[in-house]
Amino acid sequence: MSQPALPLQPPPLPKFNDTLGAVLIGGFSAAIFYGVMCVQTYTFFQRFTKEGPFLKYSVWLLWILDTVHMGFVIHPIYYYMVTNYANPLPLLQGLIPWSIPAGVLTSATVDFIVQVCYTYRVWVLSNKNKALTYPLAVMVVGFYVIAMVYGIRALFLPNFVEYTRINWFLYLAFGLDIIADFYIAVVLCYFLYRSRYRLPRKTTSIINVLIIYTVNTGLITSFICLACVITHASMPDNFIFIGIYLNLAGLYENSLMASCVPSFHHAASYLTAHCTHRLNARDWFRSNSTDVVLSLEVTSHARSSTIGGSERPQRMTNPTQSIESGLPTFAVGGETGEYKATI
Repeated sequence: MSQPALPLQPPPLPKFNDTLGAVLIGGFSAAIFYGVMCVQTYTFFQRFTKEGPFLKYSVWLLWILDTVHMGFVIHPIYYYMVTNYANPLPLLQGLIPWSIPAGVLTSATVDFIVQVCYTYRVWVLSNKNKALTYPLAVMVVGFYVIAMVYGIRALFLPNFVEYTRINWFLYLAFGLDIIADFYIAVVLCYFLYRSRYRLPRKTTSIINVLIIYTVNTGLITSFICLACVITHASMPDNFIFIGIYLNLAGLYENSLMASCVPSFHHAASYLTAHCTHRLNARDWFRSNSTDVVLSLEVTSHARSSTIGGSERPQRMTNPTQSIESGLPTFAVGGETGEYKATI
């Protein structure tokens, strides 16, 4: 007798916590960063209308790229949870929607623009030091080129299994990104800390805030890149590294807006203009001396004399006095005469 046909067993369901759950949480946090970026962009164009065109165009470009990147974040969530609802085959087969490698391209472009702005800060604060700036520029350009090559090649790969052939592009790009972020943080902190001893004490608190911003932003982005590398290398079968990577572009943009636009921009220009000169109030007054005339009625009680049993104040007939000290001239005039002094 022939054996009865066994019913087909459905394939085992994948784990949703470290696949769809990781992508969903990453998408939520990326949306938060996008909202913060929108607020900072609106605030920038409302309050700082006198900034240069380069800075304005950079902020506009970053906001547009972040908007496009947010669309690439939403699409894979919709693909896995709506288009393939109750269909685990895309997860079991490791299928990748086109929006994930496209998001790599936009994220790499955002990272490149932000690091170019930081490289310019290093160039300004180091007084155009080529030995410090050129290696950083090479790392930034190298990261962008490798990341773009990885993203373009990933667009034509069907699943995660094929991605293993180009993983070395990913690790090399992340490595250059981590080194560049750390390099930027160290160099900027060095020049900011050194400028503390050449500026008035009132500016010390501003320098401390800028140092904290620089350290925090550089370390955060470096740790995020390092977390992507570790999770991708140790857990290649889940989407945890994708959930982390979705937030990288938002972190870069908001770190630039918070620490460099416009406070860091003004501080860098201020430090560049004054870090090699000693600020002196007396020198400032001498170089900006202008005559200020104050018309006031002044009664001068020099001495009192008794005339007819009553005391009357004596007026000064020629109370003009002059004190030379190299500062602006102040003149005071009234009924009893004119006081003119160079104080």
